[in-house]
Amino acid sequence: MAPYDTLYGVTGLLFAAATPFVWRRFGAHYGLFMLMNLWLPLSSGVFEGMGRYCSVLFPCFIWLATIRSRWIYTAIVVVFAMFYTLGLALFTTVHPLF
Repeated sequence: MAPYDTLYGVTGLLFAAATPFVWRRFGAHYGLFMLMNLWLPLSSGVFEGMGRYCSVLFPCFIWLATIRSRWIYTAIVVVFAMFYTLGLALFTTVHPLF
């Protein structure tokens, strides 16, 4: 398995794990939206492109924005900044991002 597949698999699992929290916070409509958009790519058994499927799951990002803990907020900002830097470095050195 390629390193990208591992990253995509972890991304899919994190979004799947966040689905119950979104469901509880915003109701069944957003929870079902996330489940339906994760079901097809996760059921295929191939994690390639999982980042593309997860990037449009806006209820998860809205849920992340509603977290009130200062420590968790800082951790989220640091993780997003690290992945932004990684993506920028890969893009500017003409490496594939997928």
